[in-house]
Parts: sequence; structure tokens; C-alpha cells
Amino acid sequence: MKQRLGIAAALLPDPKILILDEPTNGLDPEGIQEIRDLLRGLADKGTTVFVSSHLLSELEIISDYIVMLRKGEVVFAGPIQELFAAQQPFMLVRTENSGDLEKVVAIAVGDGHKAHIQSGVAHIEGPAEWAGTLNKKAFEAGIVLTQLSPQMPNLEETFFEMTGDKK
Repeated sequence: MKQRLGIAAALLPDPKILILDEPTNGLDPEGIQEIRDLLRGLADKGTTVFVSSHLLSELEIISDYIVMLRKGEVVFAGPIQELFAAQQPFMLVRTENSGDLEKVVAIAVGDGHKAHIQSGVAHIEGPAEWAGTLNKKAFEAGIVLTQLSPQMPNLEETFFEMTGDKK
């Protein structure tokens, strides 16, 4: 309730610039959605909205422009679409037999893709269009895939990639 009241008070003078620190902190999912819609609406009407948050998934939804900081240094500043355009799509792959993951990685690397295994899942860089080729090659090698999910990096993954801090 305090969070909503603070935001309401900040909006009373109809500001041209709004600076918020963790505006969704402590809110339930409905409250988060309301604040998200409010901030997006204000930005669409011309208000400059600065949001400081460690919830990168929230920032990804509401931001047009982003400044990423790490230890006081600017890692990236620019349109969020520009940030994502520089990132590689990837696939998450699981196999019926966990021992086959190494074989899947070898197939990917053999086709010129970067790949690694993390927490029992193969992460393979490459466009979604290559998924069919990977599936076919895995089948031909007798490997049963139980998951083959093309993905685009999200803001959190992108942050870790850019800062060199792999999860």
C-alpha cells in the first residue's frame, strides 16, 4: 500500500520526468501489472520515466531505453531492441539419456555452433531454423530429444553475458 501511495504522490504534480526506485517492490502480481501499465502509459504520453530495479524481467517488459550498470560502470546504454539485436538466439536441448548430451553438443560444434552443457541441459547458439537440422542429426545418431526449445536471450541472460558473469 505504501508503494502505491508513494507513486500516486509522485504523480500529483503531473511531472515531465518521473524517477522511481524499485516501484514494484512488495506488490502482488495484480499490483505489479497495474504499475507496469501505468508506467508504460505515462511513457507513451511523453513522460520520461527512470526506473531503477534489480528485477530485470520487469525492466525488459516496460523499457524502451536501458542503461545497464555493473560496479558503477556503464555496461550498455541504448535502445533495448539494439541490445537484443546483438545477442544470439539459442536452443535448450534435453535428451532421454543424459549421456547423449555430449553427443548433441558434438553435433552442434561440428556444424559450427557454440554449445555447452549446464545443469543437465545443452545450450546451443543458433537460429531457430537450425532446430530441424539438429533434430534430424540427433535422430540419425540414435539420440532421443525430449526438449528442443529455440530461445531468445532475456535481459538477465544478456546482462550476465555482457559482464562476463555466467550463472
